[in-house]
Amino acid sequence: MGALAAGTACFFLAAAAHTAAPARDFVFLFSSDPHIGSDDPKATPPVTQGQVAAKAMANTANALKLIGEPFPGALLPGLPAGRIPAPRGFLIAGDLTDRGAWAEFESVFPVTMEPGGIPVFVAAGNHDGYPSGPARRGILARNRQHAAAKRLEALSPNGFHYAWQWSGVHFICVNLCPADTADPETPFTYGKPGPGSWNDPLDALKFLKDYLKGVGRDEPIIIWQHYGYCEGFNFDWYW
Repeated sequence: MGALAAGTACFFLAAAAHTAAPARDFVFLFSSDPHIGSDDPKATPPVTQGQVAAKAMANTANALKLIGEPFPGALLPGLPAGRIPAPRGFLIAGDLTDRGAWAEFESVFPVTMEPGGIPVFVAAGNHDGYPSGPARRGILARNRQHAAAKRLEALSPNGFHYAWQWSGVHFICVNLCPADTADPETPFTYGKPGPGSWNDPLDALKFLKDYLKGVGRDEPIIIWQHYGYCEGFNFDWYW
């Protein structure tokens, strides 16, 4: 939902909660809204599409430089002593592109990244267009690549929503939000609700419910999506 030139996306270094089982200590990267393909000619100075892509690449490189650095214990108390390992994966929560610039997105964020072939998982955002558009088709192809590489435990029948486990922690991607359809009575400011629109959540809630049927009561779960929870993010999407 970010602004047009939101190519300065924030990156978060996240660590799973430390437990008595060392196997559950791992790190992953989380980001959102790179808006590859966007520009802002009215900015001072103007921002070009190339600059947005370059900024995203620089941010990623800076995040990956953290590998091997000491854990920031003062900021994140409770983490184990030691140094930051290579991330298990990189999650990007929507608004990957503007104007359907999927080829440009893949040049910045390939399916796997070095060092070590870090898998890059993506969710669709409202700027990523219609389900039949180039960005959404690219997301489908990427999801199938992850599934073929055995990185996923579940993939929805339509290919958009998916889930996997890392050391017993479930990660569930519901893309826009965990809803099945957009509210047809909502007076949409941007676009129109309904099947096939860019704001169609495509049965994400059904996928989430079906997947959770196989999850134990005490198993940790991370559900990730594009739309926010505060009122400002829900003026058009009463999911």
